[in-house]
Amino acid sequence: MPYRGPTSSKTQVPLDTARRYSEQWRLWNVVLDEALSLPQTRPIFSSHNWSFKPVAQPSNQVARFRVDKEDKPVTYEEVHGPHYIAHRKGRLSLHTGNLYGEDHAAEQTVEDVFLQKFMLGTFPVCLADPRILKRRAHQLEVSALVLRQLPAHKFHLLVGYNETLLSPCYKRPVCLHLQTVPSKVVYKYT
Repeated sequence: MPYRGPTSSKTQVPLDTARRYSEQWRLWNVVLDEALSLPQTRPIFSSHNWSFKPVAQPSNQVARFRVDKEDKPVTYEEVHGPHYIAHRKGRLSLHTGNLYGEDHAAEQTVEDVFLQKFMLGTFPVCLADPRILKRRAHQLEVSALVLRQLPAHKFHLLVGYNETLLSPCYKRPVCLHLQTVPSKVVYKYT
């Protein structure tokens, strides 16, 4: 026998539930009204559905530091935008995996990201600049500037820890080249 709903005609929704649902609908309508009135979107209507597509904003600039009071220190890597790679600054990961016809480019990129995060976790507050990864023949070299916040014997321990743990993981020798600096290297102030 199919279900026909409640048998009593006096079924009511409790008052607190009705208030909660009406409040949710009111909030949803406010959010929807705000979304529809955004200046950077415009509706594109078709015959059976509609969607929003962003309008190009010419004032937006990617990866640029805004010059305010010239009191914020920035490094050489941060000053020059991504369009200056190979012109004014080098790549942070040097390998031939991104050349045309090379295999395993995605795997090398994932390995590079993992290595960057692993180094950041091993030297939590000691890294001064981004790490540079170099793949030379069958060897992986990591160069980094490190702040002098730990004694020398702890740096040697962490270098040995990294090389010992990462070499079997990558199935190739991993060498760390660290240079200590007293403070972060400031290229200029913006």
